[in-house]
Amino acid sequence: MVSDIDCMVMEGTDTAHIGQLRIVVDAACDWITQEIDKHTEAIRADLVARDHNALMAMPPPVGNTPHTGSIRRRR
Repeated sequence: MVSDIDCMVMEGTDTAHIGQLRIVVDAACDWITQEIDKHTEAIRADLVARDHNALMAMPPPVGNTPHTGSIRRRR
């Protein structure tokens, strides 16, 4: 499991480790997707259970939403 990985050291220009790195990255991406899906479903269920008027009375989301013009800008 990805959570069992403590660290990874990459040195030099030897690319023999790239295959193993790809496996670790793929596993991490799968885990992240699974976690996001779990949280998304919990948020969806919470919102569906709320009364429409209660939803409309909620404050708007806070923060800046990414847009196409912000792509490739340093953060």
